Amino acid sequence: MGFEISINHDPAEIINIEHEWRDLQARSQARSITLTWDWVSIWVRHFNQHGQIWLLLAREEDSHRLVGIAPFFKTKIRLKYSFPFQLLEFIGAKTRNEDLDFIIESGLEQRIIPLFLDQIMAHRSEWDLLRISQIHNQRLYYTMMDWSPHWKPYSKRAVISPFIKLPETSDEWMMHNISKNQRKKLRRHRKRLDEDYPGNWSVRIVSEADELEEVYSRLVDLHQSQWEAVGKQGAFRRGELTGYYLDLMRSFLKNGWLKLFYLVIEEDIKAILFSYHYQGIAYDHISGRVHEDFRFPIGHVLTHYSIEHAIEQADEWTQTDQEIANLSGRGYNRLSSDTIRCMPETFQTIQTPDGNELRVIIRRDKRLKKTARWQHEPDGSILLRIPYRYPKKKIPGLLGSIKTQLGKQKKRARHRTDADLQTRAQHINRTCFNGEIQWEAIRWVKPMKTRLGSCTNGGSTDGHIRISEEIKPWPQWVIDYIIAHELTHRLHPDHSPAFWETLSAAYPKTEQARGFIKGIMFTQGRQLEEGE
Repeated sequence: MGFEISINHDPAEIINIEHEWRDLQARSQARSITLTWDWVSIWVRHFNQHGQIWLLLAREEDSHRLVGIAPFFKTKIRLKYSFPFQLLEFIGAKTRNEDLDFIIESGLEQRIIPLFLDQIMAHRSEWDLLRISQIHNQRLYYTMMDWSPHWKPYSKRAVISPFIKLPETSDEWMMHNISKNQRKKLRRHRKRLDEDYPGNWSVRIVSEADELEEVYSRLVDLHQSQWEAVGKQGAFRRGELTGYYLDLMRSFLKNGWLKLFYLVIEEDIKAILFSYHYQGIAYDHISGRVHEDFRFPIGHVLTHYSIEHAIEQADEWTQTDQEIANLSGRGYNRLSSDTIRCMPETFQTIQTPDGNELRVIIRRDKRLKKTARWQHEPDGSILLRIPYRYPKKKIPGLLGSIKTQLGKQKKRARHRTDADLQTRAQHINRTCFNGEIQWEAIRWVKPMKTRLGSCTNGGSTDGHIRISEEIKPWPQWVIDYIIAHELTHRLHPDHSPAFWETLSAAYPKTEQARGFIKGIMFTQGRQLEEGE
């Protein structure tokens, strides 16, 4: 079965394929609300004049059935002290939409993505920089792009947007997710509301179109005044953004996704929180509050109410604004992925201790000031990052240092013994499983075709764990995952949901390690057994 790939620049094409878009998204893994036809069509309606749509469509040759969508947008931008250039990125990246992605029928990703890449590269003369941002790092698409010979990222930065699995009751959530001190403060806030405004305050949710217009107008005023007071731009800094968010809310209200909370005190709106619920997840997006002096932070009261409401709706909840750090007592860093830079690269080769040639990518990085850094890439090469103005004559010295360190790593890997493996397994059992796992023996074995490790339950070799020598040179945290994986099989012989739940809870880097392994296997053209 073959596929036809086309590029459409006409915004009307999005309108024409509405029903096909909705049907394809239901058949794909791309379930983000920012990839729905509703969101994308509204975005294009408001921002199309700033560039050109690149809507890549994949259809089956025989049936002409739509099986893939790559929604891109090309704009002309100019960075400080540089010439203008053509930037190609996902639709919605400029407005910081979360979790952007390709929309591809499940099971066809590895066939469709290379075709999309080839089509984009065939039009290489029409764009200067391809920027991928706000894409989930656990997607198969992310892994394929990362190791693709066409799309080699110049730099990557993470956006941390924590998801909190909500319990059945709000009391249980407060007990497990909020510190004792914060719980006291939240109770005190509500008590003060009742004391200062007895019977004159309430939290409401927008349910009618007329009500939406009034509350939204107030949200714009509160949000902008709040941010402008500290010398920063708000989400509604341009008029087109105001219209964009209003149309989004109208669409969400129509589809039943909108959760626009507002706190009313003495018949005046004091705080507003724009949330939406989609596919079992509740998102808090934009908020605004008055600058009046209260005896408590009114924004926290509204945020906590939105969580209680989500629990009542049996949803999950995610918070992408900084308020969650203040509410839960746990801070986190939120970095923007909208920072991909085009950095000069050169390539050299060095000889490994085994006598093989190893490719070294030398990248000048403006973020580095004095020290050079290097790391292993999943395709087997070495990435060497050096300060932007690092002298060229010193690079051979760095390559010699890398060669020496590779020799030391190889020596350490060669000397990893069964006794070392046993010691490491005991450490993981003690720190991750509270010492509850029992096994008979653990040892290194020759590389296996479709496995990286195995564990026997029952029979004459009950409790014997074997780890492939193939992973000896890998990072220790990945080796630890393989060990933890096999130890978990002592509790759950198969790869059932209970197995993955136990492993993920015991070893926090489970998903990162699985992503690392998938990248290695993809570059080698190998397929491990399901669940490895």
